[in-house]
Amino acid sequence: MRQEFRATLGAYIESDINMEEAVRYEFGPDFRLAEWNDIKQIRDIDRWIVSTKLIPGRKYFVQRNGRFIQSGNRVYFFLFSPNGRVPAGFLVHDKFAGKFFLGSWYGDYCHILASKGESYRDDMRRDDPPRGDNGSEGRGENDRNRPGEWGGIRVTMDRYSDRVDLNEQIRRDFRSKCEIADWEDLKRIRDIDEWAFANKLQSGQTAFIARNGKLKYSNTRYYFVHYAPNGKLPAGFLVHEKIGGKLFLGSWSGVERPAIVKEVR
Repeated sequence: MRQEFRATLGAYIESDINMEEAVRYEFGPDFRLAEWNDIKQIRDIDRWIVSTKLIPGRKYFVQRNGRFIQSGNRVYFFLFSPNGRVPAGFLVHDKFAGKFFLGSWYGDYCHILASKGESYRDDMRRDDPPRGDNGSEGRGENDRNRPGEWGGIRVTMDRYSDRVDLNEQIRRDFRSKCEIADWEDLKRIRDIDEWAFANKLQSGQTAFIARNGKLKYSNTRYYFVHYAPNGKLPAGFLVHEKIGGKLFLGSWSGVERPAIVKEVR
């Protein structure tokens, strides 16, 4: 079922209402607080903006990875800014199409974006893999959160924070069927270019990974993979190791990234 999105006419402060009750009251029992990652799957974004009647400069409450609270009192919302500008000090957790900026704050008036229909998270958490047109097991174009080929080594669509227990978060999201992959797992992939293409890696993209079973290089620095097909890296990048002159193992802290996961066998 294709998703339908609607935005509330009124604005709310998150502490004054029950978000899900407000959504159901205005739009009916089939609607829920919209998921940020579902918005990122929309292909014709300009047409969607018109149909949803979004207003430039407005902020809309959403959830991210099924969570409304970012941390503490801070809750997720996105700013619709067609000119790509955000206020000074705006913490951008993620962005899409150069117009949508995911932020978090508290005690501020925002409208609510609601949706009904099947979310990508519903599809991701099915026990059975999706079926192709010929009835065989297949994988949707955007279904990168499912394990499968390449020894089950995939890059997640979801982003994670190093301020939470990454191992526990991955196990919970994948129902204990996946864990964070190890750098040594990547080194065993024969055609790393084909793997990068299959995972739709973009130049400069990063993702959490373990090294020799450890997530941390030091007390605060977490290992991650940096994809640089031209071999060029940011100034000051500490390279712990590399694969094929395109995948570079680095370490840093305080950045939200996807994760590279593998099937638990």
